[in-house]
Amino acid sequence: MAKIILSDLSFKSDTFSVKAIVRSGITVIGGDSSTFKTYYYDLMRRETAISNDTRFHFMNYYYNDADRLIHGEIQNKIVFIDNADIIIPRDVRIKDMIAASNNQYIILGRDVERYTYSLDDLAELIQVNSKLVELSYVIKEAGVLWQ
Repeated sequence: MAKIILSDLSFKSDTFSVKAIVRSGITVIGGDSSTFKTYYYDLMRRETAISNDTRFHFMNYYYNDADRLIHGEIQNKIVFIDNADIIIPRDVRIKDMIAASNNQYIILGRDVERYTYSLDDLAELIQVNSKLVELSYVIKEAGVLWQ
């Protein structure tokens, strides 16, 4: 089953910050184009490459090893998948794949409903100001629809 390997997936530079605190082993970040998804992906990929943090595994158009992920060859990683709705084939039972692994998933895409177990997993990146973007869950408190 997907697990939390690292809950604070924030990024901070001299000019820009992304505050991202995740609450489960799968976080599905949805949104239209130009809503910081790929930008966040690129920042995290660059930062982990610089720090040589081997806990992370990144997939996108240019580096798509979905077959390795589907067959369980990638384990115990924080897996970032950009444009997941395009690079993971529609016939893949994504929920089964996630359940069978020990990874943490950050799934970014536009058509994301097939990745969520519940609304608790669904989030978006919200621009707070010109220097800050925050991860915001659709349901603010896990398991609570209305208060």
